Amino acid sequence: MTRARAVEPSPRTAAADVGVVIVTHNRLALLRQCLASVRRQTAPPAFILVIDSGSTDGTAAWLDAQPDLRVCHLPNRGGAWAYHVGIREAQAQGATWLLLLDDDCEVAPTYLADGLALARAMQAADPADAVFTGRVWETGRKVFFYGVENGRWRSAPLYPDRPCPSEALGFPFLLLHRSVVEAVGLPYTFWFIVNDDVEWTRRMRRHGFRLHLLPVEAGVHHARHERHRVRWLGRSLAGYAPWKTYYVLRNGIILARLEGAPRLGAALRHLPHVAARLLHPDRRRERLRLALRGWWDGLRFDLSKVE
Repeated sequence: MTRARAVEPSPRTAAADVGVVIVTHNRLALLRQCLASVRRQTAPPAFILVIDSGSTDGTAAWLDAQPDLRVCHLPNRGGAWAYHVGIREAQAQGATWLLLLDDDCEVAPTYLADGLALARAMQAADPADAVFTGRVWETGRKVFFYGVENGRWRSAPLYPDRPCPSEALGFPFLLLHRSVVEAVGLPYTFWFIVNDDVEWTRRMRRHGFRLHLLPVEAGVHHARHERHRVRWLGRSLAGYAPWKTYYVLRNGIILARLEGAPRLGAALRHLPHVAARLLHPDRRRERLRLALRGWWDGLRFDLSKVE
């Protein structure tokens, strides 16, 4: 059940048609930092909508004490469900443009002002240009942004002087026009985490929309990279946190099948990721068990959530 509280947009709002959607779960310190950065925008949004997925660390009570926020409290069904609800609610509340944020995003003060100026101009010239992100710096990484080109992840130019196309974009810092959601639908909720944003933005491209990296500062993504990279058969493979292992395997196969890969071919392509769990330095049995279950559920196209 969703509980929501709404406040009227401030008359000083400069980005009067923009709704900001933030999803959070048990990361109050990061959420407060994220909200502070949104409140510092030189072009303030019409409203800020926070989707709290069953937090138990005091986040819910803190949010309910913030008079300038719109808040939805949900059970924890993963980031995919939170974004699904948040985007739906923001559009229902009249937003023409949406800015999507994880709770570990710290937004540059001019992102809405600079990003919207370019986004509006491009979308007005061609409605197919309606999905954008800016220069995002991630903690622990030298390169700020990873896009997709010809089906492969690649590093974007460090300081692009013009919009750069991409085949997929992530949720954090995503700026898009409501016409995109009206045409392609909402993110699927069955992902829980992993590949929800990749599938959604690729779906946008299949509907004729173009994705762009804008030459403006978006901010910092304070992401925790719980990875240990190993090499196997000449390939570099990531060992994710144990609890993510199931979703990495299952959702990787599901995504491949949604995009037309044969059932067995998609499963075989992910076998090296299962084997890589044996090379991880800790909790190998748990990782292998979750990897095998994810691989099997992906093969069967089982979309139920693991408990």
